Amino acid sequence: MRNSRSKHGAAQEVYACSYSNKRSHFRSARPSSRLPRAAASFSPPEIPHTGRKMALIPSQILRVAILLSYFSILCNYKAIDMPAHQTYGGSWKFLTFIDLVIQTVLFGVCVLTDLSSLLTKGSASMEQERQLRKLIGLRDWMMAVLAFPVGVFVVTMFWTLYLYDRDLIYPRLLDNFVPQWLNHGMVSEKLV
Repeated sequence: MRNSRSKHGAAQEVYACSYSNKRSHFRSARPSSRLPRAAASFSPPEIPHTGRKMALIPSQILRVAILLSYFSILCNYKAIDMPAHQTYGGSWKFLTFIDLVIQTVLFGVCVLTDLSSLLTKGSASMEQERQLRKLIGLRDWMMAVLAFPVGVFVVTMFWTLYLYDRDLIYPRLLDNFVPQWLNHGMVSEKLV
């Protein structure tokens, strides 16, 4: 009698949860009596008229938005006419500015990686796959070696010194040149 179950009876007894991206499949079998009826029919949302999953779209949009905000902060900072910009080294002598440039380049590489992966999706070219792996390696190296350590150091040291004695790191005179939102954009945006 056990083998004579109907197709629908077997489907009711086994819960198959499958979330698939291109390379991995996860399936677990559980009795359906433990799960709500709606959970047995769940599947990840798809982008209308494309058949692709939605999982990557928000992160790609977020990376583009962060890149544009970094460009905006850089342009606004360079537009400020400060006496310190006209001395030796210009704004490159400030670690906050160097960190902002590193973060901008990192997010530029992230957006380039996203675009390359979208453009090479479905192609069987080994050369394109190799180039994409190199780009991903560059992105991961920049994050691990440059962006994360420098970003954490800048945020930690700036706010520690600012709370201890503001004049050590950001004198009140700079309030006349640098708006408060721009200061937070250069220092605090790395926390996001």
